[in-house]
Amino acid sequence: MITKIINSHKKVNPFGGLFFVINDLKNKGLANLIDSHLGKRVKQAKYSYSDILLNWTYCNLCGAERLEDIEKLRGSLDMKLPSHDALGTVMKSFAVKTEFIKKEKVHQFNIHKPLNKLMLDTSLKLGLLNKKKSYTLDYDNTIIYHHKYDRTKTYDRSQGYQPGVSFIDKIPVYIEGRNGNSNASFKIKETIERTLEILDEKGIKINTFRSDAAAYNKGLMDLIHNRKSEFFIRYRKHREMIDFLEYGGVEWDTILIGGKAFGITCINYSDVLETDKPYRIVITRYTNTKNELCYRGIITNNLTMSDKDVVYFYNKRGAIERNFDDLKNNFNWGRLPFSFLNENTVFMIISAITSIIYQYLVGKFSKKVDFVKKKHRLKNFIFHFIVCSAILSNGQLQMFTEKDYSPLVE
Repeated sequence: MITKIINSHKKVNPFGGLFFVINDLKNKGLANLIDSHLGKRVKQAKYSYSDILLNWTYCNLCGAERLEDIEKLRGSLDMKLPSHDALGTVMKSFAVKTEFIKKEKVHQFNIHKPLNKLMLDTSLKLGLLNKKKSYTLDYDNTIIYHHKYDRTKTYDRSQGYQPGVSFIDKIPVYIEGRNGNSNASFKIKETIERTLEILDEKGIKINTFRSDAAAYNKGLMDLIHNRKSEFFIRYRKHREMIDFLEYGGVEWDTILIGGKAFGITCINYSDVLETDKPYRIVITRYTNTKNELCYRGIITNNLTMSDKDVVYFYNKRGAIERNFDDLKNNFNWGRLPFSFLNENTVFMIISAITSIIYQYLVGKFSKKVDFVKKKHRLKNFIFHFIVCSAILSNGQLQMFTEKDYSPLVE
């Protein structure tokens, strides 16, 4: 039974864990990095560009799903936050012109090099990428379903965008806005060239490229090969390949994939196409429910890896779908706020930067406190770390919790 209520005029912040986030990013000099890329606003402006971007990051790390949610947090967070209108206006001001390419249909590309460079420098600043290492670059496209003003019909007849994204492990390193009607293979060589150009500029070394059949492009394969890098790309099957496999006296071995037995073999690229390129195709086959043989190939310029290791290495790119799921659900790619591709590309890159900051934070904090796990999804991180009543007064932080945050005090 409640017998007495004691009122307090002290402002309690329900997201006490955020104080450690803000303090850590301040010590890393992230605000200076952002402003060095984006410049200074006019003197009359109440918030710098870094204020805008980082405030949205803080809100996202408190569970915000839409720009409007910043209004709900303004009264809770013990800090100055811009209105959602100011947040949206500044984000839209970063937009660059969308390129229109007319072929059989009109394709739309939004290429934002400045924000992509900021995204890469953020990963470098936070130590998630290392210029002394060499990495595998994964590329894929994903459909973002929506009904914005400029959406177009995708290959599955839905409405939305189909951005192209390059990853190093879980880290997005290049994002290009594409409308829904542009299939993944259209102008893919140019997209990967732009990706590699920025990575080269930042001193990030790529020794391997991995992608699905959209990247089966002679010019792209030669580009990677001429850079002295390796590629592993899903091969597009055709009649010549199937005829060679069925009538060419090919010998098959067996491989287990997901507990299921597949046949596996390897042929030279020159066996099925007239070429002087020293590429090979590793092929798996299985019998479907209609008792038909089905073939899947991986083309690569790696001539030393075993056939089985080629398949296992290529199949690791399946993690990309989890990356996209994370961006869409936890970092709001599935809730685009604006009406046009160029504005929403800005939002996607800024949200990807937030995901990079999150990966850094959870990696660091998980080494210092036992209630944060490196594999935590954002919602787990919010529940276990961010949500905690706290009062900040005269530089002293009072936490109302049994959890020990003291190892994070620097």
